Amino acid sequence: MRFLKAYGILTSIFVLLVATVAILISKTEEPIDIEYTPAFQQHNADQWISGDVGSTTMRSTVETLGEVQFIEEGISVETIALGEQDDIDVNIDTRSEFEPSTVVYTVNDDSFTLDTHGRLMGVERSDDVLTLEYLDYDNQSISTFVSVTEESDIEYGQTVEIEFDGETLPASIDSIGYTAENNKVEVTLDTERGFLIGTRVDVVFVIDIFEPTTVIHEQFLHSDDEGSYVYLGDTKDKVLVTTGLSEGHYVEILSDQIVQGDTVYRRMGSYGE
Repeated sequence: MRFLKAYGILTSIFVLLVATVAILISKTEEPIDIEYTPAFQQHNADQWISGDVGSTTMRSTVETLGEVQFIEEGISVETIALGEQDDIDVNIDTRSEFEPSTVVYTVNDDSFTLDTHGRLMGVERSDDVLTLEYLDYDNQSISTFVSVTEESDIEYGQTVEIEFDGETLPASIDSIGYTAENNKVEVTLDTERGFLIGTRVDVVFVIDIFEPTTVIHEQFLHSDDEGSYVYLGDTKDKVLVTTGLSEGHYVEILSDQIVQGDTVYRRMGSYGE
């Protein structure tokens, strides 16, 4: 009987050990390997971005860089004769950094106003003379250069724009050179706004202005061995096009099969993305 009891206990322990080993084995199985894909790789190649075909006035232009110069350094001097006993009071009104200064001076309670035509640089008084020095904007010009091939498009009376610090200012042609240096011809311009000596500006000569024409943003224009084309309409048909002028980010479309109000497409990631 004792032998049977001992045998039963041993059998129970063995079964318990087997069960424990089975549990441990099940917990040490290899984990499932999960692969993560970065978000930037999850773009769908079939996703499209659309744009409208528009209409705008296009311009043919010549664009160059210009530099502000002054004749004889641009400094002018005004002198006011004074008596030895004159009581002088000078008040300077500068409307802005690039506009002429107005000098109001008082002599023996009599007020006078002097427009300096430029930016006041200094005031000095001797015994009998009041001297004003100013940067004379009347002596200012803007010098720029165009290539000899572009020079034939530059004419007196032409629309000219000066672009500076986010502003577009009107200008006029003062002179067109008749000699070339390094295949460049100098053109000088006048503009009403004053600048400091050496200021650099962008110059735009408007050669021609065209009637409103069909345009698209450059991002929707594609090209291959066949030429330029667009993806047109809901069906995104590949349509070959003839292009004309470009201005900024817009391109003129000369083909009749594309008109204002049409929709063109590009694939996501095909333009600067």
